[in-house]
Order: sequence, then structure tokens, then C-alpha cells
Amino acid sequence: MAAHTLPVAQEPLLIDAVSESSELKFGLENIIYILTSTPDGAPAETELVVVDGAGERTELTTGRFGLAELTYEPKEDGAQVLQITARDAGGNQADRTVVLFSTAAAQALLLRPERAAYRVGETMHLDAFTSAPSGAIYLDIVRESQTVSTRALDVRDGRAMADIDLDETLFGTLQLHAYKVLPTPPSWATRAW
Repeated sequence: MAAHTLPVAQEPLLIDAVSESSELKFGLENIIYILTSTPDGAPAETELVVVDGAGERTELTTGRFGLAELTYEPKEDGAQVLQITARDAGGNQADRTVVLFSTAAAQALLLRPERAAYRVGETMHLDAFTSAPSGAIYLDIVRESQTVSTRALDVRDGRAMADIDLDETLFGTLQLHAYKVLPTPPSWATRAW
């Protein structure tokens, strides 16, 4: 007896898209990662056409790992609809509609590491982007549920940068938390006299 497992797909190419953060940050340029693969899961090199809800068209190419990066600034708060078409060198084509969400906040903030993994002895480069043109962003580095470092980063023209030397105290899985302290009105400002 012989048995085979075969993938059965509706499209010759599969398309997936995910934003760099849990949701798109309104007022900032976000990165959306677009992945293309064959039905058996192998990465697919493709030409992409992305059309957003406002009709703006962007052309991209995925590399040998089937990955492309779309820089995208949400036009409005709420659902962002992207129509993505992928075509490979063999003429296979697929279409997918992706809906991502953006939320407007008093001030938006994105933290973007240069790479996904580092080794002890290397320097981790971080960029932080905010809708506020100046001020400070605070960065907490957490390891094993304990904050091991807190830093204040100066914001200039909506951007702050940090270079962190990774020594043996920062070995393991790190969580990076970036935040901005927002001004609050004095309590008397909300009272009616």
C-alpha cells in the first residue's frame, strides 16, 4: 500500500500580510510584511501589486524568501483594506484582500529593531518613531519578567535612536517596551465651577 499527502489549494500562490505592530499606527509610516508561497509552503518569488482603499497603487517584488516590505501610512482611523495581486515567473497569479486596523492615539509610537536576533557582544540598533516632533521616549528592556534597563531617548523630528551594547547581562529573550509620557491636564481643569 502506498500513501501520499497532497496539498489542495484554490490558488496557485498563497499571500499573507502582517503589520510590524499589532495594529497600524495612524500618522506614522508602518511596515507591512507581505509573504508569498506555493501551496506546499515553499517561498515564492513574485511581482506584487498592492492597491489600498484610496486607490493608491504600489508595485513590489518578493525575494527568494517570498518576502516584501510595504511602507504604508494609514489614510484614516479604522479598517485599512489592501488588495494584493501576486504573479510568479511561471504566470501563476493569486489575489487576496487583506484588512488591517489602525487606531488614532494622542501620540503614536513605533519601535523598530534593526534585526530580529543578536548575539552577546553585538550592538542592538533601535529606531523609535512618534507623531510628536520632540520630547522623550522611554525604553524599558525586560528579561525574565524583570526590567534590567530603562533609558530616555531624545526625540528629534519624530525619531529617536538607541544603540545598546549586548553584554552577558542581556543574554536570553528580551522584551522591549517603548512609551511616551503624555501630559495630563491639572485636575482643576476638568471641574466645573
